[in-house]
Amino acid sequence: MPALSAIKRVHAGRQSLEGYILGLGPIGFWRWNEVNGTVAEDIGSGGNNGTYTNGPTLGTLSPIPPRILGVARAASFDGVDQYVTIADQAVLRAQRPMSVMAWIFRDATGEEDYIFWKRGDANKGWVFRIESSDKIGLAFFGVALVVGNTGVPAGWSHVAATVSAAGNVICYLNGAADGTNTLAAPSTTTQPLLIAARTTTSGTIDGYSDQRLALGCRLNRVLTAAEIEAAYLIGKNGA
Repeated sequence: MPALSAIKRVHAGRQSLEGYILGLGPIGFWRWNEVNGTVAEDIGSGGNNGTYTNGPTLGTLSPIPPRILGVARAASFDGVDQYVTIADQAVLRAQRPMSVMAWIFRDATGEEDYIFWKRGDANKGWVFRIESSDKIGLAFFGVALVVGNTGVPAGWSHVAATVSAAGNVICYLNGAADGTNTLAAPSTTTQPLLIAARTTTSGTIDGYSDQRLALGCRLNRVLTAAEIEAAYLIGKNGA
């Protein structure tokens, strides 16, 4: 079965999810598993640490790795004024190819949840979010929005999206492909990358989302379907 073959590719699930994602070569990998402080550490190759702003709840229990003292943890945002900001770096800007993944806990359906948001400079940049229609959305601002086919339910889900050098986009929900389309070449912005918040076309924050997040990453290559499936299965099985 495909699920078993994906597990075999990562040593029958014995590899930790953190170790597996690091092996994929992320330029940004935020575990969001801190238990105190204001630093959202990036353990990817880019060193793009973020800043927790206005006191998100840290150390919230979650069903997936990585584990601190045997417990999996996530960051919880209230949808009022809490978010993470990450300073602009060229490697974090919109480009083709790129891939994004994260585990998200949605408090409710029918609302927008912002996972990664980088917008400004007259509507340039990119976003990875859950739409108010509950579908996964990847957009290049000023270009187009691509959405998945299936609604992301309340509770924990693994979401991902990839865009190739030619602009071919695939959305993924819980390890399975969930819609395809295309995106033209993006325009980039030097505005910061935000987590759990959105901005206007000028880069001013004008909204927040209530959600829990764990293990978000950005890569500047296309993850394969097998790699995304494996990341989901290792997390689901608690490796």
